[in-house]
Amino acid sequence: MPVAVMPFSASKPGLASITCRAAGPVTVAPHFAGYIENAFIIELRKAGAYDPTSPIKISGKLEEIDFSTSITTTTWMLSLTVSDANQKSFTVQSTQQFEGSLFAPVACSMARDYFIPAVQKLVREVLLDPRFKQMTKPVRDLLTQAPDLSGSEVR
Repeated sequence: MPVAVMPFSASKPGLASITCRAAGPVTVAPHFAGYIENAFIIELRKAGAYDPTSPIKISGKLEEIDFSTSITTTTWMLSLTVSDANQKSFTVQSTQQFEGSLFAPVACSMARDYFIPAVQKLVREVLLDPRFKQMTKPVRDLLTQAPDLSGSEVR
């Protein structure tokens, strides 16, 4: 059954850029949480699992987003808590490493370039998490898994 995606929030509301060494910021629009929300919608839509009118609603809170650059690696660190309308939630922490560079302009350009694959990895990890599958199960599926109480007496 398709799911609706509610607006994502962030521990740092409106955060849209992170400074990279002395080479300027890595910036996204409208902001990091909104970008990740849009990525979820796109992936769910591709899978035929998105319906903005669905009774099954999920939202996300971007708990952490940061990156580091070094001579050998660029690392994106993202932490997202996914919740449903019943306040059930789980958190996925995703780390993605790529090549680095000694030179700040090159390293920061790489950080910008590697943001999209890091978000794709985060989205994939959330969507493949068994807790997400459980959270988005239709109510009728949950009812069919309930124990049969037809022969039980209520006292």
